[in-house]
Amino acid sequence: MIDVFNKEGVPTPKKFTIESKNGEDVSVRVDQVLNRHLEKLADNHMLVFKCQSMLNGKEVYYDLKFGLDSMEWMLFRLY
Repeated sequence: MIDVFNKEGVPTPKKFTIESKNGEDVSVRVDQVLNRHLEKLADNHMLVFKCQSMLNGKEVYYDLKFGLDSMEWMLFRLY
């Protein structure tokens, strides 16, 4: 994951790599962050980003989660 943090320490996702079904690495550029909200689940605070990218000529929507305590990113949902 490549991200950028602002002065307040809030990250913004820019690019990440995932493994495709056939085992190849695919680099995904985050074209647009549509919204961001804070989620708390069992004392885990996470920022959830709804994002949009172009992948193989198709518009793809997905959620990325950033754990504020663990500082880890997770691809959560593809639409």
